Amino acid sequence: MTTLQDILKKNIEDYKKAKLIETILLEHGHRCFVEVDSRYLRIEEMDNHYTLSKEKLYEILELENIEVAKLITEMGRYNIFYIPISD
Repeated sequence: MTTLQDILKKNIEDYKKAKLIETILLEHGHRCFVEVDSRYLRIEEMDNHYTLSKEKLYEILELENIEVAKLITEMGRYNIFYIPISD
């Protein structure tokens, strides 16, 4: 079975990788904006009612080395996750 880490390493367009991850997260009830580049996977919460944590993200994606940043706006508090893509 192909893992998400294998997909991230494949030579396909980054936006396709991002859409795949967005779909996986949406299936688990988390609406997020995902960006993928050659070094990092960036996941930004779009809904602060169902907060996503490092632990939940690890359970869903099974990716390690998750770093979290907090974004506080007038609309609420959001988490942004950065995950390095290893070679």
